[in-house]
Amino acid sequence: KLVLKFQTPDGPPVGHVLIWRWPQGANHAYQWDSRKGDAVTLEFRPDDEGQKYRLIIEAEGFARPDSPRITVAKSMAPVSVKLEPPVAVTGRGRVVDQDGKPVAGARVRVGLWLGAREYETPWGPEPATDADGKYELRHLRAGDHFRVEAARDGLTRGVSPRLTAEEGAVVSIPDLRLSSAKHTLIGTITDPSGQPVADARVYTTTPVAKETQSNAAGKFVLYDLPADGNRVWVDAPGFIVREFGSLQEGADLRIRLDRLNPDPADFRLQVRLKPRDGGQVKQSEVWVVEKGPPAQLLFYSWPQDGRYDTGDVRTFGPRAGKTMVLAAEAEGYARPKPVEFSAGKRMQALEIELTPAAPVTIHGRVVDGNGKPVAGAGVGLSAQLYREALDEPWRFFGGNDQLPRTDAEGRFTLSGIAVGTRFAVHTGMSGTNRVVSEWRTAEKPGEVTLPDLVLRPGTRTLAGVVVDAEGRTVAGAKVVQRDRLGRVETVTDAQGKFQLEGLPEEKLYLRVEADDFPFWQGVAQAGQADLRVVLR
Repeated sequence: KLVLKFQTPDGPPVGHVLIWRWPQGANHAYQWDSRKGDAVTLEFRPDDEGQKYRLIIEAEGFARPDSPRITVAKSMAPVSVKLEPPVAVTGRGRVVDQDGKPVAGARVRVGLWLGAREYETPWGPEPATDADGKYELRHLRAGDHFRVEAARDGLTRGVSPRLTAEEGAVVSIPDLRLSSAKHTLIGTITDPSGQPVADARVYTTTPVAKETQSNAAGKFVLYDLPADGNRVWVDAPGFIVREFGSLQEGADLRIRLDRLNPDPADFRLQVRLKPRDGGQVKQSEVWVVEKGPPAQLLFYSWPQDGRYDTGDVRTFGPRAGKTMVLAAEAEGYARPKPVEFSAGKRMQALEIELTPAAPVTIHGRVVDGNGKPVAGAGVGLSAQLYREALDEPWRFFGGNDQLPRTDAEGRFTLSGIAVGTRFAVHTGMSGTNRVVSEWRTAEKPGEVTLPDLVLRPGTRTLAGVVVDAEGRTVAGAKVVQRDRLGRVETVTDAQGKFQLEGLPEEKLYLRVEADDFPFWQGVAQAGQADLRVVLR
């Protein structure tokens, strides 16, 4: 439990309070609480322990306070929140039609932003435009981030960009344009395998009924939709009805319908791992690769008792006729050669024989440029599945496995490697380059010792700027270059600029976080000097 104690300058009572819990790095608030009084108690679940939150607070009659940051624990000290009287700001604007003429009687409402993608609406009074299409907002507070919406029956809704109320200035809101124009919706309907669905009904029911049908190629066009009539249903015999909302005009909508009663034999892949010694397979993994070129890993799974059975129309349907490759591995057996098969509606069952073999253990050492051992370097194993397709679970941040690290002598051990595995070892840590060993094959059970892997300081840099959707620079944003071997991070300056140093010479995975924005993830190349990150 966490107690929030509100403090006011002159001691006036605190009335209605809204509190949003925003997890660190999340795109949306986790939940909100409605409370009253000078002190409120928030309760958290036991599995929230260790989670970091930013609390967004709105107290009726006060300016929005700074957001407290907390880490959930079984016992948490009370947090004091200072509330200040609001500084009133006026906003003025106009609502016009598609020809720029004023629209009288339009309803205007404010949405108050909590973050870049989440806002509370309506917020405060909802005035109507006068005969000249003008309106005035008097309930804005200095520091509020908000947007303005306008609507009138029979017309599209108008929405302003994200705006900020500043003390001592009237906010001039750009014209909100409403339109009575009709729009057209086009699209293509397919089944899960990617085949077109003909004669599917595509229709709307409100505010007016409109209907059309897909042709033999699964294509349809729905004309003269009302301005706000963008909720569409799709119905075809033998398929589950689908509903869509917020459809954009001009976009080629791709609609996939799922069958009501699919044939369980369709696009079914059956695999049996058969030990030659008559033993029982305990732990195993299979990988399905599209042969290409280039070879591409599609999915993987962990079969029970050496048997794998899946009906995957969404994977194999669109690839019908293409050559696929199945790679497999089982504990206590050598890795068998990959098996090719053809994707299709009826696929032959695969039986793969396994040869008993004890595993291989890999030993190695990581040193610096002077030959001294490097402790704490991350170590990852890459195993070749088929040509370019690799098994590299250590690269995934969501993985539950603990990445091996070198000990005080710079040494590492990787055990349980199946005989027949073609592999390479990667290593690195924060502020260094990334090093990979030569590719080699584990030819027989026993011990394999690799030549020393030499880590050197990262020499590359990456510079850029972080801005919001309106092009305004974002100060204080955290910019992180990270992989599971190490990370380098910095914070943007007052002009939103940043520079990362000590980076490896390779493709970089970046994450950018800032208050009131969803996090950004992307890829950049080491040495780039003008990266522009837009937080939306």
